Amino acid sequence: MNGIDKNILENRELMDLMLPIIKNDYEVCETYAYVNKGKLNIPIVAFGGKDDKDVTENHLEAWKNLTNSHFELKMFDGDHFFILKNKQQFSEHLKARLLNDVNDINNHNKII
Repeated sequence: MNGIDKNILENRELMDLMLPIIKNDYEVCETYAYVNKGKLNIPIVAFGGKDDKDVTENHLEAWKNLTNSHFELKMFDGDHFFILKNKQQFSEHLKARLLNDVNDINNHNKII
């Protein structure tokens, strides 16, 4: 999935450390069973890579069905590990979203 640097893949000692972590990640993905407990009353923002073959825009778009609140989908250039190539852009967008949500919460509390 392009997430592990070639130098790490070629280093046996590092791979001995990393392989159990990677295997556990895959096990979680393979064994997780979603339980529908209704929609959340919070905003959801989904991020993805435009060239990700495993988690497509359609997969991410499905998150909108899990909220009664605002949903936003933001796609970045890159694959599954788009954050590595878009650190600055991703960080700026995430910061703006969080500040916006905090302001919304503060404004809501002032009304109440």
